[in-house]
Amino acid sequence: MKSHKNFFLPLLLVLFTLSALSAQDPGKDQADKMAEEAKELADNIPAKDKAAKQAADEVAEAIKKAGEDHPKDADKVKKAVEDKLKEIRDRKSKTGAPGGDKKEVKELIKNLLKALFGSEGEAAAGKIKEELDGTGLDLDGNSENDERDRIKKAADDAAEKDPHDPKAVKDAVKKKIEEEMEKGKNNKSILDWLKRVREWLKGKNLLVSVVTPSSDVEWIAATGTGRTTGHVATLTVHNPQPTAITAEISACFIPSEDKKQPYITLPTSVRLLPGETLQVALQGYCADVFAPPVPNGHPMPPVSDWIRYDELLSDITVPMVNTSERSANVFGSISNPREVGPVLMKALEQIAQAYDALEASGAINTPFSGDPQKQQTSILQNVLWVYEAALSGKEYRQEDFRANIIEQYETSSGHSFKKASQEDKENLETGVAQFWGTFKLVGEEAKVLSTNSK
Repeated sequence: MKSHKNFFLPLLLVLFTLSALSAQDPGKDQADKMAEEAKELADNIPAKDKAAKQAADEVAEAIKKAGEDHPKDADKVKKAVEDKLKEIRDRKSKTGAPGGDKKEVKELIKNLLKALFGSEGEAAAGKIKEELDGTGLDLDGNSENDERDRIKKAADDAAEKDPHDPKAVKDAVKKKIEEEMEKGKNNKSILDWLKRVREWLKGKNLLVSVVTPSSDVEWIAATGTGRTTGHVATLTVHNPQPTAITAEISACFIPSEDKKQPYITLPTSVRLLPGETLQVALQGYCADVFAPPVPNGHPMPPVSDWIRYDELLSDITVPMVNTSERSANVFGSISNPREVGPVLMKALEQIAQAYDALEASGAINTPFSGDPQKQQTSILQNVLWVYEAALSGKEYRQEDFRANIIEQYETSSGHSFKKASQEDKENLETGVAQFWGTFKLVGEEAKVLSTNSK
């Protein structure tokens, strides 16, 4: 017997990956790039350093696995590789698993962290030591020399361990200052100096890692990916600052242009070196089920036309729509982005919160239950489509959902659905009904949809 799930999963997969016609794999690309850089270091390990070579092989395998596990998510690839490097660094050596207690392995991991993630931790340590030696923190007497040296050593030790991570260095220095303050609390001269050090470094942003608003980063332009859901746009950003920064990219509403899909992109962050220009993969959702996607590589609307969620007022009202009746057009048209954009962004936020609550309670059960991420993405996208269509005076009905699935089935299989077996037809109808019921459940929980007849 062919199971409902085995039949219906690949069928629906076609619908929810329409945008994969021009598939890009930023996670895999990231892994390939890291693999090349790691190999360059591994090739220079002396033959006698067998433990380092073994550790390098373990890292290479971890990079490969990260790319396979997260082909669409470069950030998850980076996180998985960083975690593996730290695991090797922090463990004690045992048979088949050399650790950071071996000098050559410790040195290899340090160099890999720098090669793969940069040297911002070392740079932060250097700036902290420079400030400690500067005229702004002249010592009041010889008694503070020991405290200053211990703080500088804490910065060096943290940078040795995490040469790529300025936050780790700043946290270590902050902790050391607090320890020295506790030890010197009965010595007013030392305590006063340590307080002055703490405030001075805070004022220089050397004790707190600052996330820079997106307004401090230049958004240059964006291109489409041909996708409807997932990686929907690629944004080029530039850091004009003389220092490295971590910039927060706000959630945005990208309006429609040339009758193509509008999008809601999700917030993300990016680390940029001084003067660096990067392309950022923006994850998001389509905001009009009846429009085609922006083709891969084609320009998106100018970033100056985007509506940024972090610039909106907090009191956005999301009207509930009744899908059991033909809705009046609430906004006039999806082409009025200044009105519809904020509402759709807020609605998506409510839909996501409702989904999380229902999923945690066990109320969500679809043919995608075996793949939580795909299930969440598919449900959020379709509930948003139902809501947006109703707001615009259109209808996205269960029949439309069913027709799309059948169309994609016929396109991918090359066969008419009318010729499918009776069992397959029944499985499709059951799956469509199960999904549609879930869309309604989530929409009602989110207080964006109502199906009550008057």
